[in-house]
Amino acid sequence: MDNHYKVVFRGDIAPGHAMVDVRASLQELFRLDDQGINKMFIGRPIAIKKNLDEATARKWCEILLKAGALAEYIADDSASPAEGPATGPAEEKADQSVYDMAVAPVGADVLKPDERSATVTQDIPTSHLSVDEIGADVLREAERTPFRERVLDLSHIHLED
Repeated sequence: MDNHYKVVFRGDIAPGHAMVDVRASLQELFRLDDQGINKMFIGRPIAIKKNLDEATARKWCEILLKAGALAEYIADDSASPAEGPATGPAEEKADQSVYDMAVAPVGADVLKPDERSATVTQDIPTSHLSVDEIGADVLREAERTPFRERVLDLSHIHLED
């Protein structure tokens, strides 16, 4: 039995390419309108082509890379020999069994308990520290630099009217 592959695009662009240029290239490559190209950049993996042999899938990844888009090909377990190649340039729904990801809400713990480093508590002596009230002079007499009066000759400076 032949292996079947699908080309998956996540919306990532290759280094050195501008998003505007990549979108325009993909829009021209797949002959998409603005709504169609927006579906390719929704932030989820999208199968661009399905039911391909490995060489064709690799070729599509190279074509997309030349356009500035980063794509990969993965095994397509859902493809059957009776199906023809996918004719649509993009699908609205991604294969969630391959990419089991989610965005955690703000402030959520994203690490599992076994992934966290142990917190080490240390006993740091602070008995020698003190806090003065606001505005207090914190220098001791020995730490002060004595003020030396300087004599400056400013007779050569004149103000003109």
